[in-house]
Amino acid sequence: CPLGFNPKDMLVECPCHGSRFTTDGQVQHAPALAAPPLYSVKVITDPTTGEALTLAIDTNACMVDVTLNFSDYPDLQVTGGSVVLNPPTVMCPVIVVRKSNTELDALDATCTHAGCTVAFSAGNGDLECPCHGSRYGLDGSVLAPPSTVPLRKLTATIDPTGTSFHILSM
Repeated sequence: CPLGFNPKDMLVECPCHGSRFTTDGQVQHAPALAAPPLYSVKVITDPTTGEALTLAIDTNACMVDVTLNFSDYPDLQVTGGSVVLNPPTVMCPVIVVRKSNTELDALDATCTHAGCTVAFSAGNGDLECPCHGSRYGLDGSVLAPPSTVPLRKLTATIDPTGTSFHILSM
């Protein structure tokens, strides 16, 4: 649902379910379980009048380029393990799933429908949104609605020694 701003309470609100958030994204009122995605925006103004013309979303706001040690993430030391990386480690929630000794999948973990953070379902081998039930494949594809937009896939590599891994936005 499109969120709106309530100037009286200085909160962002969901008109569909009544969730409320502070302007920095913290949940103030359920049913939301996670903050909506935050984006950097730039106001584009008319150079002559100074009047605001439009807002532009900084699409690089959620860039990821990080190398981490497996020793800090025990769940990723075994095939089928997963972890959600959150700020400040990364700019946005990122889910990492260990597929094999040599392979990881990494995706932006923000549900493209509800903005909640998805979780790995080992039983189904997919990613599920706890807010509305959208399901995604490990390639980011939508497997079940209500979402219609895939998750953003990231590049994940394991170093040759097997002690660390690197995640990079494409």
